[in-house]
Amino acid sequence: MIRTLLPLALAAGLAVAAPAMAQTVTTQSAPASWKPLPERASHVGEEIADGVATGALSDAQAHGLRDQFKGLLNLEDQYAKSGLTPAQLQDLQARYDTLEARIQVETHPASIESRRERTD
Repeated sequence: MIRTLLPLALAAGLAVAAPAMAQTVTTQSAPASWKPLPERASHVGEEIADGVATGALSDAQAHGLRDQFKGLLNLEDQYAKSGLTPAQLQDLQARYDTLEARIQVETHPASIESRRERTD
């Protein structure tokens, strides 16, 4: 009888705790740079295309950025197959931050040089 009641008690406890845990996860404040992944993907694609169109990115630079972007999209797909965990979401957001910073540096190298000159 105890073996029968234990799983029922655990199931009941999880049924009560799950909504509370889900609410905790969704109500945490996100960092200021956080955007939904589809929005970030769209933005990155546009930034690369704009850089090519304006001549701010060479073909070689654009190729490297696109390769990094494709790798990121593939990783996102891989993570999504088993359900995106908070740690995986955080990893993807950090990788998008890195890629967006790289795009910024490669499309605006003069701004980086002027910052370096001011600190020297």
